[in-house]
Amino acid sequence: TADGFTMIRDFQTLVRQNFKMLILTAPGERVMEPEFGVGIRNFLFENFNNSVFVDIKSEIIRQTSIFLPIINILEVNFDTITDLLEFTI
Repeated sequence: TADGFTMIRDFQTLVRQNFKMLILTAPGERVMEPEFGVGIRNFLFENFNNSVFVDIKSEIIRQTSIFLPIINILEVNFDTITDLLEFTI
């Protein structure tokens, strides 16, 4: 569409969009729902280590169980930059 908006016509796309909003919304950002949101941006400048990944994972699972119980999370995986780079000398 010309304005960048499209109507969501199927349930799977709706759930995917709601999940995306849950992850991107910071707690306190949504009017009348101060507890809503994972706030993934809050983790942006953290020193990534296993405890940060555990915190993110637990927050995603907790928030999803409260606000999107229709989603059943089977697994949460993280790719780190060292996993993505190949070093050659």
